[in-house]
Amino acid sequence: MDRSISDSKGTCMLKLVPAILSLLLFLGNSSIVSAVSTVNLAADRDAAVHTAPVTIDGAELFQVRGIAAYPAQERAAAIANRIIALADDPAVKASDLVAVELDQSTDIMAGDRFIMSIFDVDAEMDKVPRQVLARTYVKKIQAILEAYRRDRGSRNILMAAATALGATLGLVALILLVRRVYRRIIALVEEQFTARIRELQAKSYDIVRTEWIWSILRGVLNTARGIIVLLIVFLYIDLVLRLFPWRGRTQYPCSTCYLSLSATSALPSLNTFRSSYS
Repeated sequence: MDRSISDSKGTCMLKLVPAILSLLLFLGNSSIVSAVSTVNLAADRDAAVHTAPVTIDGAELFQVRGIAAYPAQERAAAIANRIIALADDPAVKASDLVAVELDQSTDIMAGDRFIMSIFDVDAEMDKVPRQVLARTYVKKIQAILEAYRRDRGSRNILMAAATALGATLGLVALILLVRRVYRRIIALVEEQFTARIRELQAKSYDIVRTEWIWSILRGVLNTARGIIVLLIVFLYIDLVLRLFPWRGRTQYPCSTCYLSLSATSALPSLNTFRSSYS
């Protein structure tokens, strides 16, 4: 009898095992879903914060956030303009910048000239008190003021002009070298085709076909020369502009597109030449 009772208890326990496992899985899944939902909500909240960089001469100082009535781009541009105005004023020293503590914000000032305000919501992005963030911004603005003035000093401008002159001479030399090499290649290829035409004078259709192939090859070589010269010129322009402090970060998407189109247009000629001469 005791054995029967023990067997029945064991059977009941076995029946409870699937129920217990199901309950544990349900609780685990609920915890995972809750954690994922929390992460998604945090990501959505961060994505809703619109920020814009404050840039001087292409260098980013820091990011600022905005609101619907005052977008981040407008705020960043206004701050950058105030910093540039300070940098252009020799009466203002970098050491004049201070962080002034107010009830609702910490203002960065240069004497009586306002630069920007830092609020608690601004400091939330870096997870530091706004006073600490303000001191960091003061150091960054001081550094950019000194760099801005140093880059526009007469010595740096003269050095940049001398380097630009050297780059111009190098550009002329490279273009002349490309021209000379191109003429040499044309002469060698034309010599080969002239000899081929003379060998096939008795076959008029072969002469026409050879001259057609030569015209295609010459067009391909002209296109390659044009692409090389354009690439050299655009690299030269980019180099010269980067020598001067007002350069920013100049890019030439149009030139890239043009070079890509030129290279693409050369491919049909290459394919035609290969299929015709094979």
